Amino acid sequence: MDLALKQRGHRFAWYSDDCNEYVRSQKADKRVSRWMRKIYEQLHLRMNGKKTEVGPVFGRKLLGYCLRRWSGNTVKIAVAPKALDTFKRRIRLIARSVRDQGMTQIAEQIRIYLRGWKSCFRLAQTPKIFKELDSWIRHRLRAIHLKHWRRHSEAKLAFDDCILRHI
Repeated sequence: MDLALKQRGHRFAWYSDDCNEYVRSQKADKRVSRWMRKIYEQLHLRMNGKKTEVGPVFGRKLLGYCLRRWSGNTVKIAVAPKALDTFKRRIRLIARSVRDQGMTQIAEQIRIYLRGWKSCFRLAQTPKIFKELDSWIRHRLRAIHLKHWRRHSEAKLAFDDCILRHI
């Protein structure tokens, strides 16, 4: 398939079984889609109808990345919104699952996850999103710390109250 696409002069990004084909118009897209379906049928493969879409390149994602247009005509690689949602959901899960542990254990688990996540998305050319995520994680850690502090101070107040009643 790669060779056939290259011979026809198409621009595409291919990884495993995902392929993004880039053409200039919807008419060209329909023509290329028909051609690709024909090739896949000859190989006894099927195209996934749910994943097959037509649209501008700036809404597509591949491997957690997407392309964004910035000031002027510059185009940058960014982290896809779905990958950001998954990241935040995972951080919340880590923070929730180690609730009874101390802040050190929570920070360590988040650090381990962050190291892997950053290595996966190191190609992103949008440093602002990393700063925003860093701020968001710090906010989550402060909230967890406040919950721990409240829990211990409430227990201490209850203990002191109990002692004062028995004196």
